[in-house]
Amino acid sequence: MSTVNDEKILKLRKQIEEKESALKGTERFSPITTCSIELYGVRQNIQVLTIEQLEFLYVQLYLLKQGAMEVGYDLKISGFALDSWLKDVKSKIAVLSRNEEVAKLNRMKQQLESMLSDDKQKEMKIDEIADLLK
Repeated sequence: MSTVNDEKILKLRKQIEEKESALKGTERFSPITTCSIELYGVRQNIQVLTIEQLEFLYVQLYLLKQGAMEVGYDLKISGFALDSWLKDVKSKIAVLSRNEEVAKLNRMKQQLESMLSDDKQKEMKIDEIADLLK
């Protein structure tokens, strides 16, 4: 019975590893702006905002951009164009979302590891040592 579970667990681990490799590419946040934006009299640092706060800020900036385009203004906020702020906020959201997903996958991987039978865990450690000795 444990070998059936071990096989299922190993298949799930493989799926987790595939998801982890798909998440590569948005690992770092490289801002265009200073990350400190003053909007409606409130200064915020996009480096410390939550995903929800960043999403709200993104919508506000997007609406400002739409309004500015409609009236023909090239609007700057805190010294940077709206497009730069939009790119930075979107990039920061992507990085934070990726980090949350990676943390979730790591938790699942740890749970799966603890469910493996003792024999399978020993077998995997032996295989790992054998690979290191090659």
